[in-house]
Parts: sequence; C-alpha cells; structure tokens
Amino acid sequence: MIREANIDDIESICIICEQPGLQSYNKDGNYKEWFMELFNSETTVALVYESDNKILGAVVGENISCGGNLIWMLGVIPEKHGSIIAPQLLNHYENECMKLGVTWIYCEGYVETINPNKMAKIGYLTNDKIYRTYVKNLLINGKIT
Repeated sequence: MIREANIDDIESICIICEQPGLQSYNKDGNYKEWFMELFNSETTVALVYESDNKILGAVVGENISCGGNLIWMLGVIPEKHGSIIAPQLLNHYENECMKLGVTWIYCEGYVETINPNKMAKIGYLTNDKIYRTYVKNLLINGKIT
C-alpha cells in the first residue's frame, strides 16, 4: 500500500537512505535531522510503500520555485530492488505533485542506482553523464497530464 509518509516513518526511511548510492546527500549518514526538517515543511511531498506494517520503499521531495518539484530521495529496501515498488511510488508521487499544481519534476542520481533506460520509458529526460539529472515535464499542451 502506498500512503503519505509521516514523522513515525522517518526511522525506516533513514534505513533505506543508508544503502550505497543514496548516501551521498549527507556524508555522515545522519538523515534523521534532515528528514525532521523536511517533514515540518509545507512544501514536502513524501510517500512510503508499506506492506505488513513494514516500510519497503519511500520517495521524499519538496516543491520548489517555478512550479517544480525536487526529489531528494527515492529508495527501496535491498530485498525489493528490481520490483515494481519504485515505479509505483514514482507514479503516485507524480500524481500527488500534479494535484498540487507542480508542472515538472527534477531528480539526480548515479547510473548505478537509477537506470536511465527505465527513467526514459516513464518520460524522464536525462544527459549522458555518470551522475545524471532527470527531468519530467508534467504538462502536455499547457495542461497538467
């Protein structure tokens, strides 16, 4: 089940962030304070994928200027890598963003942790670097899709 994340989910989200490839946001690996700050902001969009009372994946970002949204973290527990969890989280995240009037989404990641081909299939444009930026326009002909 995908649902809105809350403060009680921060510990589980931090565990997901400790995986290789997601650690670059905070060198010392202490994400709890950062997430507490994000979760206390009205601009934050955060979802978790939960099954049997266990958080299996999460996506956390925040709305930024010019109608955009920045995804800070999208991750899944190692046992569920390659499953449908991340794409489902991203799809729900995009829908939540559109409800808030967001017109584009931006995220970054290493090729080893984010498959550029999979991102292209779901509409994210990227560059040819090892550390890539991904952008998806949520507008088609001036209307939110």
